[in-house]
Amino acid sequence: MQQGIIYRVLNKITSKSYIGQTRVSLSIRITGHYTDSKRHDYKFSRALRKYSKDDWEWIIIEEVEIDKLDERERYYIANFDSYKNGYNSNLGGETKGVYHHNYNYTIYEVFHPSYGVITGTKQELSKIEPA
Repeated sequence: MQQGIIYRVLNKITSKSYIGQTRVSLSIRITGHYTDSKRHDYKFSRALRKYSKDDWEWIIIEEVEIDKLDERERYYIANFDSYKNGYNSNLGGETKGVYHHNYNYTIYEVFHPSYGVITGTKQELSKIEPA
Protein backbone atom coordinates (compact mmCIF):
# COMPACT_ATOMS: atom_id res chain seq x y z
CA MET A 1 0.00 0.00 0.00
CA GLN A 2 1.18 3.53 -0.75
CA GLN A 3 2.64 5.58 2.07
CA GLY A 4 2.41 9.28 2.83
CA ILE A 5 4.20 11.53 5.27
CA ILE A 6 3.04 13.51 8.30
CA TYR A 7 5.47 16.33 8.97
CA ARG A 8 5.99 19.11 11.47
CA VAL A 9 7.42 22.51 10.65
CA LEU A 10 8.83 24.16 13.76
CA ASN A 11 9.54 27.87 13.88
CA LYS A 12 12.75 28.15 15.92
CA ILE A 13 11.96 31.78 16.86
CA THR A 14 8.34 31.45 18.03
CA SER A 15 8.30 27.71 18.90
CA LYS A 16 5.01 27.48 16.99
CA SER A 17 4.36 24.54 14.69
CA TYR A 18 2.60 23.66 11.49
CA ILE A 19 1.53 20.04 10.89
CA GLY A 20 1.00 18.81 7.36
CA GLN A 21 0.67 15.72 5.24
CA THR A 22 2.01 14.85 1.83
CA ARG A 23 2.05 12.04 -0.68
CA VAL A 24 5.19 13.38 -2.35
CA SER A 25 8.67 13.81 -0.88
CA LEU A 26 9.10 16.36 1.88
CA SER A 27 11.52 18.38 -0.27
CA ILE A 28 8.89 18.73 -3.01
CA ARG A 29 6.26 19.71 -0.42
CA ILE A 30 8.61 22.32 1.10
CA THR A 31 9.05 23.90 -2.32
CA GLY A 32 5.27 23.83 -2.75
CA HIS A 33 4.72 25.61 0.56
CA TYR A 34 7.11 28.42 -0.36
CA THR A 35 5.51 28.75 -3.79
CA ASP A 36 2.01 28.76 -2.27
CA SER A 37 3.02 31.35 0.33
CA LYS A 38 3.39 33.92 -2.45
CA ARG A 39 -0.25 33.45 -3.49
CA HIS A 40 -2.12 32.63 -0.27
CA ASP A 41 -2.88 34.39 3.00
CA TYR A 42 -3.11 31.48 5.45
CA LYS A 43 -1.39 31.71 8.84
CA PHE A 44 1.42 29.43 7.69
CA SER A 45 1.87 31.30 4.39
CA ARG A 46 2.21 34.62 6.22
CA ALA A 47 4.72 33.08 8.64
CA LEU A 48 6.82 31.64 5.80
CA ARG A 49 6.99 35.12 4.24
CA LYS A 50 7.82 36.78 7.58
CA TYR A 51 10.64 34.50 8.80
CA SER A 52 13.79 33.40 7.02
CA LYS A 53 14.22 29.83 5.76
CA ASP A 54 16.85 29.31 8.46
CA ASP A 55 14.19 29.94 11.14
CA TRP A 56 12.32 26.73 10.24
CA GLU A 57 12.95 23.09 11.03
CA TRP A 58 11.15 20.54 8.81
CA ILE A 59 10.69 17.18 10.54
CA ILE A 60 9.10 13.95 9.29
CA ILE A 61 6.99 12.73 12.21
CA GLU A 62 5.52 9.58 10.71
CA GLU A 63 5.21 7.62 7.50
CA VAL A 64 1.70 6.25 7.25
CA GLU A 65 -0.60 4.52 4.79
CA ILE A 66 -2.44 6.96 2.51
CA ASP A 67 -5.86 6.16 3.94
CA LYS A 68 -4.66 7.13 7.46
CA LEU A 69 -3.14 10.51 6.53
CA ASP A 70 -6.15 12.65 7.47
CA GLU A 71 -6.63 10.88 10.80
CA ARG A 72 -2.96 11.15 11.76
CA GLU A 73 -2.76 14.79 10.69
CA ARG A 74 -5.72 15.62 12.97
CA TYR A 75 -4.05 13.72 15.82
CA TYR A 76 -0.76 15.65 15.54
CA ILE A 77 -2.44 19.04 15.09
CA ALA A 78 -4.26 18.40 18.37
CA ASN A 79 -1.12 16.99 20.04
CA PHE A 80 1.06 19.99 19.12
CA ASP A 81 -1.86 22.46 19.54
CA SER A 82 -0.94 23.93 16.19
CA TYR A 83 -4.45 25.11 15.31
CA LYS A 84 -4.99 27.45 18.28
CA ASN A 85 -1.34 28.13 19.10
CA GLY A 86 0.41 27.46 15.83
CA TYR A 87 0.20 27.91 12.08
CA ASN A 88 -2.50 25.43 11.05
CA SER A 89 -5.60 27.17 9.68
CA ASN A 90 -7.88 24.17 10.24
CA LEU A 91 -8.09 21.10 12.46
CA GLY A 92 -6.60 18.88 9.76
CA GLY A 93 -7.80 16.10 7.56
CA GLU A 94 -9.28 18.56 5.10
CA THR A 95 -7.16 17.73 2.10
CA LYS A 96 -8.09 19.53 -1.08
CA GLY A 97 -7.65 18.90 -4.77
CA VAL A 98 -5.32 16.24 -6.07
CA TYR A 99 -3.73 15.60 -2.70
CA HIS A 100 -6.97 13.95 -1.58
CA HIS A 101 -7.42 11.59 -4.50
CA ASN A 102 -6.05 8.08 -4.43
CA TYR A 103 -4.08 8.08 -7.67
CA ASN A 104 -0.54 8.79 -8.78
CA TYR A 105 0.30 12.12 -10.31
CA THR A 106 3.42 13.90 -11.47
CA ILE A 107 4.82 17.03 -9.88
CA TYR A 108 6.37 19.42 -12.39
CA GLU A 109 8.89 22.14 -11.70
CA VAL A 110 8.70 25.11 -14.06
CA PHE A 111 10.00 28.66 -14.21
CA HIS A 112 7.45 31.47 -14.10
CA PRO A 113 8.67 35.03 -14.82
CA SER A 114 6.69 36.53 -11.93
CA TYR A 115 7.00 33.75 -9.34
CA GLY A 116 10.34 32.10 -10.14
CA VAL A 117 10.56 28.32 -9.95
CA ILE A 118 7.22 26.80 -9.01
CA THR A 119 6.11 23.22 -8.53
CA GLY A 120 2.79 21.50 -8.89
CA THR A 121 0.66 19.15 -10.90
CA LYS A 122 -0.51 20.09 -14.39
CA GLN A 123 -3.89 20.94 -12.85
CA GLU A 124 -2.37 23.26 -10.25
CA LEU A 125 0.05 24.92 -12.66
CA SER A 126 -2.70 25.53 -15.20
CA LYS A 127 -4.46 27.80 -12.65
CA ILE A 128 -1.50 30.23 -12.47
CA GLU A 129 -1.96 33.32 -14.57
CA PRO A 130 0.56 33.92 -17.35
CA ALA A 131 3.12 36.68 -16.85
